[in-house]
Amino acid sequence: MKKIIVYGGSFSPVHFGHLEIAKKALNFLHADKCLFVPTLNPRFKSAPIDAKFRVEMLELMLENEKRLEINLEEILAKEKVNYTYETLLKIQKKEVGEYYLLIGLDQVNRLDEWYKIDELSKICQIVAYKRKNYPLNMDIIKKYNIKLLEGELFDISSTDIRNLKKLYTKKSILDYIINNNLYYVEKIKLYLDDKRFKHSESVANLSFNIAKNNNLDPYLAYQAGLLHDIAKNLNKAEARMLMEKYYQEYLDLEEFTYHQFLAIHILKNDFHLDNEMLFEAIKFHCTGNNNLSPYAKIIYAADKIEPLRNYDSSDLIDLCLKDINLGFKEVLKANRKYLNEKYNVEEDRLMLNCYNYYL
Repeated sequence: MKKIIVYGGSFSPVHFGHLEIAKKALNFLHADKCLFVPTLNPRFKSAPIDAKFRVEMLELMLENEKRLEINLEEILAKEKVNYTYETLLKIQKKEVGEYYLLIGLDQVNRLDEWYKIDELSKICQIVAYKRKNYPLNMDIIKKYNIKLLEGELFDISSTDIRNLKKLYTKKSILDYIINNNLYYVEKIKLYLDDKRFKHSESVANLSFNIAKNNNLDPYLAYQAGLLHDIAKNLNKAEARMLMEKYYQEYLDLEEFTYHQFLAIHILKNDFHLDNEMLFEAIKFHCTGNNNLSPYAKIIYAADKIEPLRNYDSSDLIDLCLKDINLGFKEVLKANRKYLNEKYNVEEDRLMLNCYNYYL
């Protein structure tokens, strides 16, 4: 008899944690397959985005994955509220097997609230993914004979992705989110005009590839690339006021550089982000500075050479992909020459710090 795992959730959006938990469960239970069952209207959470988007992102995540399938029983149901007990009965009618229900620990302590939970626990084996230091209600675990699956803690959630805190899902899903204007995209577009947003998306994509090729975190680089220009469209009066209030030490610099500092202010106060590595990657992307982090080098370079710029930067892109340290220096040289020849820019103290330190 086949062993079949049923893994329900809103999956808004699906991420690497979902994928790894399903794979761990398959191996732990020696199961034949795991069915991802996206909910239509989850009972204990706010309504997710349209099911069409969530299902299509699931398809992207599970593409070429063996033993992982999508089941649309709840999405296609006519009922306004879906109950796991009823869903499982419908699935079992279509395929005979030994069934396991995979849930998160956050749901274990609420099982007494589930519809027909006593009956549900009799028609399947409930399995929960155990996390370190998470409070367990042992009475509930014993009552419903829950099997605990132990494994590493995945430091990612769908909420993190929706709020732009961590973006650990497939790159194709991040592209899908952009193309369909989902989650954080609408908020970013409140700050950036269409041209600036497309530039930021292009910087993010290039940053992802450079980081990946240099064995760095491509998702942090992508996030920094997407957000580096978030303050670019502030008007001069507002930018000046914020600089006087929060960044007086940089007031002597040219106004066109202010946005690199004000981006940090916006990300902290409007987006409620607190990632210092992210801030460090963005803070000097316009001027450069001495002793930059690898991610700061990536954003500086990607900002200058992304493919939507009106010149052929392919050689510089290739060099950054091979070695960000060498590529960064060449981008630095090229940008210095460009600014001096075309705009006769007076080099400020941060630019000079950068040139003297690296060149």
